[in-house]
Amino acid sequence: MKKALSNLVMGVLIILLLSTVSISHTPEVVEYSVERTSSPILAGIVWSENFDDEDFSDWMIFEINWTLPDGVVNFTIDPADLYNVSDGVLRAIGPEWNFAMRENSVAYGTWSFDIDIQRPDDINRFGVGLTGENYSDHWLPPTGSSNAYLISILIPNEGPSGDIRLARNEYPGTTNIVASYYVENIRGWKNFIVTREFDREGYFHIYMDGILIISAVDTYHTTSEYFTVFGMANHAIDNITVSDTIDYDAAPPDWEPKIPNLQITEGESFYYDANATDFSGIDKWWIDDTENFTIDEDGVITSTHNLAVGEYITTVWVNDTLGYMSGDAFSLIVNPATPTTTSPPTTPTPTPVDGPIPPIPMELIVAVTGVAVVVILVLVIWRIRK
Repeated sequence: MKKALSNLVMGVLIILLLSTVSISHTPEVVEYSVERTSSPILAGIVWSENFDDEDFSDWMIFEINWTLPDGVVNFTIDPADLYNVSDGVLRAIGPEWNFAMRENSVAYGTWSFDIDIQRPDDINRFGVGLTGENYSDHWLPPTGSSNAYLISILIPNEGPSGDIRLARNEYPGTTNIVASYYVENIRGWKNFIVTREFDREGYFHIYMDGILIISAVDTYHTTSEYFTVFGMANHAIDNITVSDTIDYDAAPPDWEPKIPNLQITEGESFYYDANATDFSGIDKWWIDDTENFTIDEDGVITSTHNLAVGEYITTVWVNDTLGYMSGDAFSLIVNPATPTTTSPPTTPTPTPVDGPIPPIPMELIVAVTGVAVVVILVLVIWRIRK
């Protein structure tokens, strides 16, 4: 058991270290952000923890020390000086890498928790492992590491801003950043709600303080054994609730796919079938340019008349059943029809005859010669008489 847990801890640490090699401050493009309108219902709760009773006996606590001269990673299990719950939250107090792990079988559903981002004196490393499992008895890649989905929070030295990442760790030690979001001010208490759908091929939606910041799809991991909190001193987590159902939906519909820019020829009718999906269901479609286009209840866009040559730019909107909407702009170019042209008449070209020239008939030669003699005689007589 402890060896398997050690494998998971090492895998989590590997992905965290690899993800901190380069901290980018270019914001991820987010198509939409929606304010939270209500608290999550969390109807399918599997387990929860608020630490008000100052009891965290269900958690396994680890410390990792990387300074050993022989290169072997040292795991210290259950030390009392790494975490405490004296203020009603689970807070890291140890100077090294601290891990708190709890058994968790939920790989699809809703994770809700509050985290406190602190430690201003160096690079902050803090994260929450939503899912985790072990595929190997070895600790380090390439022979093995743990698999997990992580919410990783990275903050540069003494800065208020940071990156929030949805990361995926794969056996045997490959790290993938599924999606990321840049935050101007990450320090202090933040509420996170993460949902992952089963029916829609692993859709992730991550909300921070009620705002949708990451929407991504990943289907690599399908099971879980542990929920993990990891980081250095002063970080804290509280009000954890894990459900095996989708209990919060403030995400607008997702386009599948986004509407491309399109072209038709003058005189052709325009037709395009737009598609969007949403956990709560699609309720309504509409389009901005109602003079030239119409859209039906299934998202089928058609032109209202024969469109003149030119470019038409408009936006299609879709609502889900909870009132959240998403828009997608596209361009339609109408090209001129190719004119029909008549080619001018052509003069036939004589076909040359191959081979030697045929001989002139003797009768023709005699006839021509006779005419020539007569002409000469006439000229001679005319000359004598003159």
